[in-house]
Amino acid sequence: MRHLLWGLLCAGLACGPVLAAEDPQVAIFSQFNADEQTLMAGLLSDPAEAAAFQKEAAAAGDNPQAVKDAVTRWRGKIVAQATAYISREPATKAGKTVKEMVEPAEWGGLMHYLRTMEPGLKKDIILGMLKDANEKLSKGDDSRARMVIATSRKTIRETTTKYLQSSLAKNAPAEAERLRKAEESKSAEVERQRLADAERARKALEQARRAQEAAERAGKAPADEAKHGAAPVFDGDRAKDALVVDGGSAPKEPEPAVETAPQLSRPDLALNPPKPGEKKPAVVVPSPSSGSDEDELAKMESGSGGAGTVRKWAMVGGGVLGLLVGAFFGPIGLLVGAALGVGAGYLVSKHLLRNT
Repeated sequence: MRHLLWGLLCAGLACGPVLAAEDPQVAIFSQFNADEQTLMAGLLSDPAEAAAFQKEAAAAGDNPQAVKDAVTRWRGKIVAQATAYISREPATKAGKTVKEMVEPAEWGGLMHYLRTMEPGLKKDIILGMLKDANEKLSKGDDSRARMVIATSRKTIRETTTKYLQSSLAKNAPAEAERLRKAEESKSAEVERQRLADAERARKALEQARRAQEAAERAGKAPADEAKHGAAPVFDGDRAKDALVVDGGSAPKEPEPAVETAPQLSRPDLALNPPKPGEKKPAVVVPSPSSGSDEDELAKMESGSGGAGTVRKWAMVGGGVLGLLVGAFFGPIGLLVGAALGVGAGYLVSKHLLRNT
């Protein structure tokens, strides 16, 4: 449940899984740990942030340094969002579903967590809780939904606080700031180089213009000399220092310098390589939700079992336990024990779906 309700942290994302190993978004997103990915999902629930991430990932491509810089930059954003979340009281709005009552980032985190969660009892309980809360909301009763939200936010705060105390999170702001300053310095240097290139080009054009004028004057000299006599010749420093130019064609404007990234072999981008025999979960890159997530939740429940599975196994377990106890009291004890056990299992399932 701790992870369940970690989920209600980030929001408005309904994403289709992006599983292509070559996708640069996956190359960046996979560098974050599970807590960071949930927080990142909330961050990317903002369409503007999602567009910025897609643009940066596309620019990074398979350049390992660019991927590393992107991870540094977005980790700084993750920490900033986590810090802001625990420093305030999230708003609970009126709504017809749990999704409508929480902040987009909270819902986005939950959806991301559910998409990457393996089927099992824990997932069944989470899906059952949401379904139960939404059914009550449709009847005008928001008590179940508010209980789910309150429990979720408590878990979120605990998990987020623990993450912010890690060395990874503590170092993230300083690393992001160093990267920002380095990029600003590089941009300033590129701008200085551009201005210097432009000035050299201007001087070259000016020199070419003067050379052309000198050539034109030299072409007119024989006719002027025949008409007015030879031009005076200066024998002195001025004549020695006179600019000698080539009257040929004007030089072309130099091409601007273009930096090209070195062609490197594709690296192993996994910061946390799997242990021998360990299966790494597929990376799911979140994207902003384009509508209701209820259909996706229903599909998850049909594949996992949801509330029905929780009730079924609770009742089966209760019935078996009742049979074992009733066996000490003969045939009638068996029947009574089984009936009581099934009933107790049903009540336990309801308790799980409400309070887990």
